[in-house]
Amino acid sequence: FLSEVVEDSPKDEDGNPVSNIDWNRVATDFSANFDPVVAPTSFNQLETDLQVKNSETKDLGSSGASTTIRANSLTVDGIVNVWGNVTLVVTSSMDIKGALVIQDNSSLTLYIEDDLTVGGNGVANKSGLAKNFQILGTAPSTGTQIIKLHGNGVVHAAVYAPNAELEM
Repeated sequence: FLSEVVEDSPKDEDGNPVSNIDWNRVATDFSANFDPVVAPTSFNQLETDLQVKNSETKDLGSSGASTTIRANSLTVDGIVNVWGNVTLVVTSSMDIKGALVIQDNSSLTLYIEDDLTVGGNGVANKSGLAKNFQILGTAPSTGTQIIKLHGNGVVHAAVYAPNAELEM
């Protein structure tokens, strides 16, 4: 990478790079360790495989309340409305082809251990604030999780998934 920077930088009449870069201050050995994500272990509601079919609508949480839900998997082909402050822990995969709607004055904190695919109409975060839709990848090792955000809409979300691949 640094050789490309030097190669592409402006040159003086002798062909030497001209820049304001102090190469004595440039480090190429940077690395960082990101803390793993730990999902909650106590829940208000337990689900097995949560499926919302094409013509169905399902509500998660209730306005003004905090709800913590654990589900093995979640497939959304219909519409899921999030009311209040919902924490959702999904221990397997999650696939959104329909619409996930985070209502005004509501939030969704999603802990997911396996793959997440958001397509179709995606996620409507009515507040437009990323803090109201947090995606936290809990995969225990690198390369074991894919978070894929695509489809017809704009996503307002904060994503922290230190061991996941993120596709947008």
